[in-house]
Amino acid sequence: MDSPISQAVLVFDNGSSKIRAGYAGEEEPRVRRHNPVYSDASSLERHPIEDGLVTDWDAFENIWRDIFDKQFDLSTSACPVVMSERPLTPKPHRRKMAELLFESFQTPAVHLASASALSMYSAGRTTAMVILSGESSTFITPHYEGFPLPHATAHLPFGGGTVTSALQAVLSSPSHPLSLSTARAIKHRCCYAPVKGYLAEVARTRYSNAPLDWPRARAESPEYTLPDGHTVSLETEAFSAPEFAMSLDTWAPTVRSSTSKCVLDIRRDLNANIILSGGGTLLPGLGDRIANDLIASETRGSWARYRVVAPAEWDLSTWIGGSVLGSLSTMEEMWVTKQDYEEVGAEVVAWRCLF
Repeated sequence: MDSPISQAVLVFDNGSSKIRAGYAGEEEPRVRRHNPVYSDASSLERHPIEDGLVTDWDAFENIWRDIFDKQFDLSTSACPVVMSERPLTPKPHRRKMAELLFESFQTPAVHLASASALSMYSAGRTTAMVILSGESSTFITPHYEGFPLPHATAHLPFGGGTVTSALQAVLSSPSHPLSLSTARAIKHRCCYAPVKGYLAEVARTRYSNAPLDWPRARAESPEYTLPDGHTVSLETEAFSAPEFAMSLDTWAPTVRSSTSKCVLDIRRDLNANIILSGGGTLLPGLGDRIANDLIASETRGSWARYRVVAPAEWDLSTWIGGSVLGSLSTMEEMWVTKQDYEEVGAEVVAWRCLF
């Protein structure tokens, strides 16, 4: 059998709201596709991926097959695949992913990699604290020498989609209900994280007659014009929706808690390399807010020094890290081949894909 690495490698980043796919070694994905929404038996709208885990394998298989056939025009048995997965992915889910790739798609080789580790690689680090925030959840994961530390990983049950839903609720009116897509557009254009905290921002804007912190947002004014011409005005919603929907006051304590579970020797490096990744971290001012909260929580004379890094392509960093990983010559030793799967079974991913 030819070495899998001698063939073109496909990289998939499977998010709850969007899938990105492309060839390893390239600078950006060729496919950026929103996951479809479907209605389940209770008529609730759902994505085939929720909280970073596949909930409808049949729908997910159809998405992959469509990408293979229409976007790349490839046989599913033609390319090895690097597949991202959320931190703390359950073992049964990893086994199911391996079964789908090897049995349904006849993939020649597979590597399952933690999305947080891939984000770290894209930032050029091997030891870091990665804050990975997606559509519906946030993971805070310390890494040492390239490997995530599961015992110190924290899971927060909110993400960028939580802010979108909050905006939809507070800005909708009986005469002008907002769709999720409109609320998402308002979030991207107008919302920001209050750098010095919610109460300080309220005092700054309400009692000093200061304008909202629009340089940190993407809009020139706290207004958004709907397609029908109606104007939605934002006041404190521009920063209160992110503050409360994502519980921003809990992020710094969670980072400190995760760091405290790591050995003393690596804590300094973790504090100096806090990396933001994922669409949920695109809020202007979020990195400064986390850094300020961490500094404020330190006792006087503390040795801790914090540095929050926000890569230019925050929402693509997982895919870019997979592109880097998939193009390395050392991947030869990391592949789970179809032969491995046939000899050992799906359990092989547990000891060949350690991160």
